[in-house]
Amino acid sequence: MSQKLIVTDFDGTLAGPNGIVSQKNRETLDSLGKKKHIRVIATGRNLYSVHKVIEPSFPVDYVIFTTGAGMIHWPTQKIMVSHHLEKQSIKTAFDCLKQKQIDFMIHDLIPNNHVFYYFETGLDNSDFVFRKQHYGNYGRPGNLEILPESATQFVAVLRPDQKESVYENIRRELQALNVIRATSPFDHKSIWVEIFSKKAAKHSTAEFLASELNISLRNTVAVGNDYNDIELLNWASRSFAVENAISELKARHEVVAHADQGGFSEAIERILK
Repeated sequence: MSQKLIVTDFDGTLAGPNGIVSQKNRETLDSLGKKKHIRVIATGRNLYSVHKVIEPSFPVDYVIFTTGAGMIHWPTQKIMVSHHLEKQSIKTAFDCLKQKQIDFMIHDLIPNNHVFYYFETGLDNSDFVFRKQHYGNYGRPGNLEILPESATQFVAVLRPDQKESVYENIRRELQALNVIRATSPFDHKSIWVEIFSKKAAKHSTAEFLASELNISLRNTVAVGNDYNDIELLNWASRSFAVENAISELKARHEVVAHADQGGFSEAIERILK
């Protein structure tokens, strides 16, 4: 069998909602490595957060992190990709979010993009407050008059009274940037809007890796569950959505078991047949 590039989302796909990878999925990754297939995690987590859930010996070859803004060769911990926003893009995104009265963070450059400035409206937004507290001293109040010269991303957390249409409006106004919707990993319902440079995306970083390794598109596989996996699954030659995925993914791709029931392993069993 030809060498395959297998890309999987982490939370809610390879791992359950508690961030723990089952023994079955871990054994599947081990088996893929023995067969010389390339194992890739593509996650919205930053590198700091990735290190909290997988250890240096974890059986994976590459980790695409921060929704494609960065990529690391996991065994050597060498960062291979790092994309960021320039000053003018930061100003454009900043003005858009402030005008819409949205709570948001601006994150430092990779590998320190777990550090951020936050800008808050003071309106009721428990998920934003929780994220700010979760990162503790890594979050700092922002200065409205002095914006950073460069940054990895914006993370905007919509309030309960701000609907999906707010995300759509942001996406239309910031077409020169990559605007991605995600579901909060904290309350599992709040809408997050992440803003990156146009180059930063799970699918484009996976495509770059495939090119670097001389793996053709027909030998690419993707597994995912959420909004930030849509383009990745559309890109890969064969794609799977776990049972707990959003309906948009399940309507367009092969459906496998729930993340907690070995959906990733089921997807691999199907492709290896």
